[in-house]
Amino acid sequence: MSFTNDNNLERPDAGSSDWDTPLNANFQMLERGLHVRGTAGMQINTGEAVTFTSSGTVVTFDASSSDLEDIKGVSYSSVGSGEEGFFVHKGIVRSLDVNTFNFAIGEPVYVSSEFPGLLVSSDGSGSAYAAGFSVDTTALIISP
Repeated sequence: MSFTNDNNLERPDAGSSDWDTPLNANFQMLERGLHVRGTAGMQINTGEAVTFTSSGTVVTFDASSSDLEDIKGVSYSSVGSGEEGFFVHKGIVRSLDVNTFNFAIGEPVYVSSEFPGLLVSSDGSGSAYAAGFSVDTTALIISP
């Protein structure tokens, strides 16, 4: 069995009797949208905005840092430091309790300029790092 590089889609072996299992898993992955793949340079929690460092590792996005690139995506699962993970660059993250963040449906979502990686409904500091918007009580559309 092999996997694609970017979205980690499984390539079923020729003649596999259970070819539908990896195919269904692939559809679940594709449903979430476009992913970026990378090695975490620190602990990254579910629902945190991420970016890449100059060395290529993925870290939580810090709006106050001039050393980091723009937001590149949001983590839909926790990834430990040094582990490889997949991050939603454009698409939907459904593994969140959006109510915890108090996002109203249709409301824009930003990255906090005070707390790296934290998604907020408004950024009082005037920083405009948009991450996407809320689509229901458990999901965000990610569109940095």
